Formats: sequence, C-alpha cells, structure tokens
Amino acid sequence: MPERHWIAELPQHAGESVVVRGWVATTRSSGKIAFVVVRDGTGMLQAVLSKRDVGSGVWDSFEKLT
Repeated sequence: MPERHWIAELPQHAGESVVVRGWVATTRSSGKIAFVVVRDGTGMLQAVLSKRDVGSGVWDSFEKLT
C-alpha cells in the first residue's frame, strides 16, 4: 500500500503523485470539470477533475461523492 501523507506535508511533494486520507468537505461540478475539497486534521486541498482526462469510472465515482 502506498505511503499516505498529511495535507500539510504536500508542499514537500510538489510534482509527485501522492495518496492522502481525509474527508470530502465539498464538491461542485460545472459540466465537464469538477472540484473536490478534501480536509484532514492538518489542512485542506482542492482537487480538480476534468471529465476528458479521467476515466468514466473515476467520473462516476466523483458523482457519487457526498
């Protein structure tokens, strides 16, 4: 299993793919682009998904987030 990182540690990993654990604070979508705000005990991050760039399974999973 990949090492998980706290959100506060992310600046140290710029340009890398990382795994974070947290909870979904908010989501919003504008057709073909979506935003997910994730929080943990150390901070928050915003992820951006483009329907064109992710597989249909990822997009379907996003649409089920609450």
